[in-house]
Amino acid sequence: MRTRTQRVLRLGAAAALLLTVLILPALAAVTATQEPTGGPDTVYVAGNPALYPLEYYNPSEERYEGIVPLVLERVSADTGLDFCYVSAGTQNVQRRLAKNRQVEMLSAYVPDGQTDAYLSGTQLVLTVAWEGEPVDVCLAFTPIASQELIDAVTQSVQKLSRDELADMVLSYTLGKEAPKNQTWILWAVGAALALALICIVILLVTMAKRSRKGKDDGLTDKSTGIGNKDYFKKYYDSYITDKTRSLYYVAHLAFDIRWTNQYLGTEVTERILKTSANTLMEDVRDTDFAARITGGTFAVAFLCNNQTDAAQYIQRLLIQLDRNLPEGNAVFRAGVFHLDAKYCSCETALLNAERGYRGAVQTNAAYAFCTQQLLKEAVLEQQLQEQTAAAVKNQEFKPYLQLIVDAQTQKITGAEMLSRWQSPAHGLLTPGKYIAIMEQAGTIADLDYYIFEEACRHLEYWANTGRGELSISCNFSRLTISQTDFAQRLISIASQYTFRRDRFILEITEDIMESNKQAALRNAKECRQFGFRLALDDMGSGYTSFVNLCDYPIDVIKVDRSIVVNSVLMERGSIMIDAIVAMAHKMGIKVVCEGVETDEQDAMVKRVGADLIQGFRYSRVIPLEETDRFMVKYSAQLNETL
Repeated sequence: MRTRTQRVLRLGAAAALLLTVLILPALAAVTATQEPTGGPDTVYVAGNPALYPLEYYNPSEERYEGIVPLVLERVSADTGLDFCYVSAGTQNVQRRLAKNRQVEMLSAYVPDGQTDAYLSGTQLVLTVAWEGEPVDVCLAFTPIASQELIDAVTQSVQKLSRDELADMVLSYTLGKEAPKNQTWILWAVGAALALALICIVILLVTMAKRSRKGKDDGLTDKSTGIGNKDYFKKYYDSYITDKTRSLYYVAHLAFDIRWTNQYLGTEVTERILKTSANTLMEDVRDTDFAARITGGTFAVAFLCNNQTDAAQYIQRLLIQLDRNLPEGNAVFRAGVFHLDAKYCSCETALLNAERGYRGAVQTNAAYAFCTQQLLKEAVLEQQLQEQTAAAVKNQEFKPYLQLIVDAQTQKITGAEMLSRWQSPAHGLLTPGKYIAIMEQAGTIADLDYYIFEEACRHLEYWANTGRGELSISCNFSRLTISQTDFAQRLISIASQYTFRRDRFILEITEDIMESNKQAALRNAKECRQFGFRLALDDMGSGYTSFVNLCDYPIDVIKVDRSIVVNSVLMERGSIMIDAIVAMAHKMGIKVVCEGVETDEQDAMVKRVGADLIQGFRYSRVIPLEETDRFMVKYSAQLNETL
């Protein structure tokens, strides 16, 4: 274990690395003497000559210089006290002078357990993070210091704002020539000086500690007891300044709270939230701050040297957070955004960190940084969001069909109607590019009802052209199907057409079932009573399929592509699809296997007894106007093979 002296010496080297790129005129010196001969208002101080650049003795000038002497100058101007360093030199004699009661104060004092016995109190000036451990740099008072002196100095230091003290720290520079007895530090950092700015680890002071102890009205999350989103924004705006912005990272950390509520219960979820909040508060340093944003989401703003260190910090934090979750179930994931030198609002920083989080979810990674590519995509998302309402009105969304075939005869039995956005500005866009955007913009219902009416028109067309036995299915957003008048609007639109009602299949996804369960169930049952059939889409991709099969009057199950792919890759996948098909058939439910692309997958789903098949093996996604031609060609080829 390294000694306190070693830590302080290494701290000095680190501090030198921090502050080498900023330029400020030379500092005014604090007076120094070998013998205390000052006036009655002079306060005698024992300095720390080896804590460069926080405090050091400059022999060529015969004075103490550094950050702490700057603080004393500010205190002197505030209180009228004069400070004079005694026994100035290159040796640290703080312990001897304190023991002999020859000085009233120790400057730039790092508590060491030995000198503490000769002191009557300390006042924190700033906290230095070194190798992940906080080191306090203080002013200390000996027993001969009067209470009036202690009160005056303490109050004056505490009046220093965070920005004032940060300016002192960040302004002090090695731009001038370092004293000879300190040049080893410059040699030690060598070529790393160019990276000094991003390696700053001295920041945030007494106020950082005090702010976390008090609970500001309206800034505390009631469930966890830590700060809420307003708290995060407040301290983001006050901690992160122009000088420190590029040193900070913002992380979005979240677990699947919907899953824990559904399967573990709300009491367990509340316990997870509280223990996770405690984990964060135990981990954050004086330079950092954390809050619960919403649901299962927390945010942390933290200071880090570089992206590599930030990644290590997040990895360690995720491991600690995952210990609060039941083993083998939900996990914490993180998105991380690095603030650059430009101003970035708290909302933007949180949003960009969340974009990184979504990237982690999509790639099944523990964490992901918000990259420039993600930011470009965010700009595109914003543009698309602003254009969606006009796009629906201008009929830029085009209906497409993917045909579905009978697993035994391979004859076409119907199709799923999808959409594509033919954007004048961005070209042809698939649903993954715009569905979530339209949900955020509140325009998704307009698209859903438009596509439904196109499905009704095409069912009517098929009924009038000898294809009345074919069906069309449509998927709806969870926001649309949860509207109170959803069923009535569908019934009103469909009532204008004469096609058989059971030719339309309403597809329900698992997230719809859980987002607003009562409204979704009521609407689904009304549509079923009208004559529409119901399909559970993406079976096996979520959590609640088997539970909701008991509640919803499901006619068709659509097995998710991931299950189909796994059925030919691993034995367990084969067992799973076999069990799903067997269970559905016992319940009188038909099974569609989605995403069938290869002969091997085709043979597998037929072997387990699937009723219907959907996938590129039989049909690509086709523009509506090309469907007739494709169907004629497909039927002709099928007849040739029979």
